Amino acid sequence: MPEPGPSCDVAIVGGGPVGLLAGCLLAGHGLEIAVIERRTTLSPHSRAIGIHPPGFAALAAVGLGEAVDAAAAPIRSGAVVCRGRRLGGIGFSGPVRSLPQRETERLLAERLADIAPGALRRGHDVRLVRERGAGVVLAGTGGLHLGARYAVIADGVRSRSRAQLGIGWRRRPGSGHYVMADGPDLGSVREEAIIALEPDGVVESFPLPGGRRRWVVRLDAPWAGGEGGRVRMPWHASSGSEPASTRTSTNRAPSPSTSTSPPASRAAASPSSATPRTSSAPSAGRA
Repeated sequence: MPEPGPSCDVAIVGGGPVGLLAGCLLAGHGLEIAVIERRTTLSPHSRAIGIHPPGFAALAAVGLGEAVDAAAAPIRSGAVVCRGRRLGGIGFSGPVRSLPQRETERLLAERLADIAPGALRRGHDVRLVRERGAGVVLAGTGGLHLGARYAVIADGVRSRSRAQLGIGWRRRPGSGHYVMADGPDLGSVREEAIIALEPDGVVESFPLPGGRRRWVVRLDAPWAGGEGGRVRMPWHASSGSEPASTRTSTNRAPSPSTSTSPPASRAAASPSSATPRTSSAPSAGRA
């Protein structure tokens, strides 16, 4: 098959938040772009949630400030508690906006469709990226065969494309095990992140839109609850709310100082893909 000439200025491998935002920014500057994404639909899981002020500024730069503000739950402060006592807290000069990653991706995909109709190409798994002359060539499933002047690799930590191009990076795996669950927020504190440092373990919780809350529980070993499994959490130490009908994801991250297993109330849990607490957009930290 003859190699294609450049059909766009920039080909972006990966249609997650970073790839979609890069596409919006580049298309907004008049460049011809293509965003290549393996998934045919958005993930059903909430995944990462926190958009810090620098990330929000990047989203606002592509015209999504008002939409993100309307959809997100603001986190205006954080607190540390133990056995129902507040040990300390901090207020944020600008709110962290809590928005499930699938919603951030949906907003970005809609915005990209407005700026550059047809630029997002779903259902193509990029199998080859290589330099050719003054540009790059991409090939993959679904008949993908594309030439571009530049390629942006935004397909995550397990990137095949980055390895093919010899782009090095230093992986720094964490040493802790966590289970994450989203459920109804039945407590009275709706705009505050809470870390419960209990004698039996550590629980973090963060507001979510729609009267829900994200719970993060430190485990001593990898989650093995399976679909419909259950994990015990000390809800009394957090915000007085107990989730139901939750969906969870396991994650490895740096260990906190307290690492014993938390017992107490039980919440339904089912595993999903690993979701590191990283940005939903460049420079957007995670709550």
